[in-house]
Amino acid sequence: MFQTQQIRQNFNFHTKYSTQFKDNTFVFRFLFPMTQHNINCAQVYSELLDDRSINAPTKQAMLRWMDELYDASFGSYVTTYGQSFVLSVVFKGIEGSIVNDSEQNQRFLSWMMMILGGVLVNKETLKEAKTNVLQNVKREQEQHVKYALALSAARYENTSYALKVDGDETVTKITLEDIHSFKDLLKEVACDVYHIGQFDESIILEELKKSFLHQDKMSSPTFTMLKSEPLERHSVQKFSPQTVLVKTYATNVDYKDPRYLAYRVAAIAFGSLPTSLLFTNIREKNSLCYFIHASVIAFDGVMNVVTGIESDKVDIVSAMIDEQFAAMKDIEDSLIEQAKQMMIHSLVSSDDDVMSMINLHYSSRLKDEEFNIELITKKINELKREQILEAIQSSECIGEFVLLGENNV
Repeated sequence: MFQTQQIRQNFNFHTKYSTQFKDNTFVFRFLFPMTQHNINCAQVYSELLDDRSINAPTKQAMLRWMDELYDASFGSYVTTYGQSFVLSVVFKGIEGSIVNDSEQNQRFLSWMMMILGGVLVNKETLKEAKTNVLQNVKREQEQHVKYALALSAARYENTSYALKVDGDETVTKITLEDIHSFKDLLKEVACDVYHIGQFDESIILEELKKSFLHQDKMSSPTFTMLKSEPLERHSVQKFSPQTVLVKTYATNVDYKDPRYLAYRVAAIAFGSLPTSLLFTNIREKNSLCYFIHASVIAFDGVMNVVTGIESDKVDIVSAMIDEQFAAMKDIEDSLIEQAKQMMIHSLVSSDDDVMSMINLHYSSRLKDEEFNIELITKKINELKREQILEAIQSSECIGEFVLLGENNV
């Protein structure tokens, strides 16, 4: 269990003392309002942060700096949470007692705060960062499933779900002024700091209170539900080895809804198990697709069914997905039980993975709940068949998108 302390308003520190890992892990999570401009700035800032520092202005100096800390490492990434997104910065460094260095932990902590507060921003670094982000955007188009999901989501205009978390082509318009404004915003948005390891928490708190982050911060809304009138099927042609079909469902069950756990169990039974209805009846029995699965985007209130097929199978596979959704009312109890156990296993195994522990705890905090594996496991086991089926029956298919592989048209 994490111990939580509020440092300032919407600025919290969560620590878990553990001798399970040789590393001390720190994760800083900054919660931003979800706009495409903010996402673009965050992606550029992530590139800048990972690359060079005022205190280490070359790539070689950055590497040497980390080597001197027994091969410390760090990196940043962006994750969406409904109406907001998070810029996460993850630091890992070996515990001082492991290498018999009494100064290691303090040096590591000082280095970490210098990295966060000393991002090197100038014309040269900005140009390189924007180029890297734009290349990532273009590479997304080569990942056919990811590209199909992005194009499908973009159809739901004026929703947070439609925004591109990897950035878009307008990243080229980001200026130095934009990045400096984003850096100022970094100080103002809600921040949660996580630590897992053997660090003395009083030393960490002292550093956080001395840092540029030490101020009251604003909150930002997160979980939401996708609302849209049903959209007609839309197709885009692209050279690819197969056609990708995306069917999008509005769950009408948000992340804080009491029915949420029941919905997750139903979605797993529907399309996330090797024995799920979709996989068994469409791929295994009828050999109509290369792959098929259902996934829930909890903070957006969305479920997507994604499948790779031949271009002439779009209609029949779409109809069979509808049939399997209708067949949920007659699903076998054994499949529901498998889905429950998959969820529980995922929760229990999170204790062996630092980032899984943090992700689950953070998601619970966003809906003002204490994360407790035993309690959640108990709730899952107590779910009745009727609750599970009722939850998924609230879903509504609101659109289909087809990335049509040109080489098999």
